[in-house]
Amino acid sequence: MNFNSKIIIIPFLASLLFLSPSFASNKKQPVGAVVAWTGDVYLYHEDEPQGIKVRGMEGVYLRDTIVTSVKSRVKLLMKDDSVLNLGENAKMVVKDYLLSEANDQRVSVFKIFAGKVRALVGRVFRGSEARFQMETPTAAAWIKGTDFIVAANERESEIATITGEVEARNISPSISGEVIVKPGFVTKVQEGNAPTEPAEIPPQRLNELIEETSIPVTVPIEMKESGCIGCHENVYSSIIRYSKQHPRSSDECQMCHITDLAPAREIPVDTFTRENLIYLDVADIVNYRVKVKVKDREGREAVSREIGFAPSSINEALMDDKKPPLISNVRVEEIKAGIFYSAVLTWETDEPSTSQVEYGLSSKYGEVSPPDNRYTKEHKAIIDRLVPDEKYHIRAISKDPFGNAARSDDFIFKAKKPFVEKQDEPQNKPSVDDIKVVKIGGETALWWKTNKKTTSVVEVAEVISRKNIVSKEPHYPGLTTMKYAGLDGCLSEGCHKGSIHKKTAHPTGSLSWMKVTPPADLPLAGGAIMLCSTCHSPHGGNYDHILRKEESKLCTSCHREQR
Repeated sequence: MNFNSKIIIIPFLASLLFLSPSFASNKKQPVGAVVAWTGDVYLYHEDEPQGIKVRGMEGVYLRDTIVTSVKSRVKLLMKDDSVLNLGENAKMVVKDYLLSEANDQRVSVFKIFAGKVRALVGRVFRGSEARFQMETPTAAAWIKGTDFIVAANERESEIATITGEVEARNISPSISGEVIVKPGFVTKVQEGNAPTEPAEIPPQRLNELIEETSIPVTVPIEMKESGCIGCHENVYSSIIRYSKQHPRSSDECQMCHITDLAPAREIPVDTFTRENLIYLDVADIVNYRVKVKVKDREGREAVSREIGFAPSSINEALMDDKKPPLISNVRVEEIKAGIFYSAVLTWETDEPSTSQVEYGLSSKYGEVSPPDNRYTKEHKAIIDRLVPDEKYHIRAISKDPFGNAARSDDFIFKAKKPFVEKQDEPQNKPSVDDIKVVKIGGETALWWKTNKKTTSVVEVAEVISRKNIVSKEPHYPGLTTMKYAGLDGCLSEGCHKGSIHKKTAHPTGSLSWMKVTPPADLPLAGGAIMLCSTCHSPHGGNYDHILRKEESKLCTSCHREQR
């Protein structure tokens, strides 16, 4: 479905100024905000019969009603980092909302009367009463995970899970029966009935639900950039007047001034493989950076290039070829002895797939190993409690990201003398030859290849933290120190190092000022630390090399005996 309406984005910094004074004075604070919309969207505050047509950033309060019309959508960002996307012809009420960071407590209850709503839950709270719940005329659903969609009308609700798990039941307490909806599954709850048994949702239907609740914008970045202009218009005006401008001064303020508070998350992949694919737990409205660290069997390490991405802007997608993986080279790599024996089984596939084996004393098997849901081409599974000298039948099972499953031919081995198969690996250093972010059925995944078998650690971090985004703090997430903005920032990005920079550069840092007296018009950090910005204007200027003064006058400002 295509919309011709323009997607509207308004900076959050000034959002609270758009509220009517009478309403804002009667409410303590918003619990969320409208951050993007298209078409006609209306907001009804409690006890106010006249609704507000959304024309700018609006605060969302407890017991507010949000309504979308035909060909309209809206994105809400809540204080707990959760994001709610409402599709067209939707109506939802913020029924209950409580957030207590100190007590690890969050109560979020939303009532959906009609339409489709996608919930991307930013954080998990573990307090005893913490919950995130969606209600419809027929169903109640609460999270054990992060990303799900609810489609509702008066007689039936459809609940589909994208990541994590969602627990669902009928809205009426008198109707028993609860189900857990796992990723890629869907349940329906009709009026007067218990939820249906969860079934795999067809990819086409899931893609439809995602598309109908999607507003692909990177809101935090636009909000912060507009906020800088709003408060520092004089800086932007002066940049325009400069004859020589710093190339990044007008559109990348955060490089020098805004601290990245988001810590990197590490995802270990401890199997030795050459090619891997993993899903990333990321939110559509945030920018990320990701890289992969690898280590071979000899302990030699390598790091991939770092790539940045926004989930909503990923163009490359993997398509379902409707074919199961091709399994080959099933073998026993190792047998360990004990009271019972254990065996390490390995095999390969022609595409990234999951790993699991079924085994037993006959071709009927009867036992299965724990599933490894990571996607790779080199597979390993461990089976234990094997009886010495018994013959075992095994069959490898691999499933690609689209659910196409394959089973190998029957393989027989005897649990006998312990051994370890020698691993012949090339002696070259490891390297990450390819790394990219792709979409698979609406989800974001990372795919990388190495030149030899290695273990991996994926490091992913938000470029901009979502912490305290629903607040009045203009310098979200935090200002850098003057020293960083004027010195370390110039060097840390690799912009002014080596041959790129003048080799006779003046020393910086904590210098002795016994022989010279710096003038007041050349700024120092803490009155003593010389910065790059002591002599260079950070945004631009009218002299060569963006110097604050002509070069001849600049040096003699401190070294007066050389005049």
